[in-house]
Amino acid sequence: MCFQLAYYLTHNKPAGTYEAAQTRRFQLGRTETVRILTTPSLKFVKSMLDSSIPSSEKLSLFQQAVKQHGSDMRKASNGLGIDRHLFGLKMIANENLEGKEKEEALGEQGLLNDSLVKESGTWRMSTSQIYIRHSPSYGWGPVVAGGYGLPYMIRESNQPASSCFHY
Repeated sequence: MCFQLAYYLTHNKPAGTYEAAQTRRFQLGRTETVRILTTPSLKFVKSMLDSSIPSSEKLSLFQQAVKQHGSDMRKASNGLGIDRHLFGLKMIANENLEGKEKEEALGEQGLLNDSLVKESGTWRMSTSQIYIRHSPSYGWGPVVAGGYGLPYMIRESNQPASSCFHY
């Protein structure tokens, strides 16, 4: 949620944000997308810019956004995300449809070419939790020009930040 707030403060608009959820429990599973830009996250971000909203309400909106994120992460990890399904549908349509059917799916007016579908999959921020406790370094970059790649690491509350990295 802090990344959402920082992006909004920097660019005056929300960012389509990708975070990976592990689906390795499934045969050939790798990742699914967790969409961080949700109605609760946007409500939280906007509340932080409104001085008339009491701190207690801002905290509540933050907690709601985090709860939504956790729920979406669990769903995606359990194979209930939408992005791999949309990708699969696009691949199937591209390989198996012809003529009018293909145009309806992939053409200018087609569902899989809809501007909202396209924008919602334009990941201006790509985030991921890094699980390697004592990694000397790791690479993480943006997935679109002008975007941000933001790794983060959750650690024990009593572990100093400097112990997460070895330079």
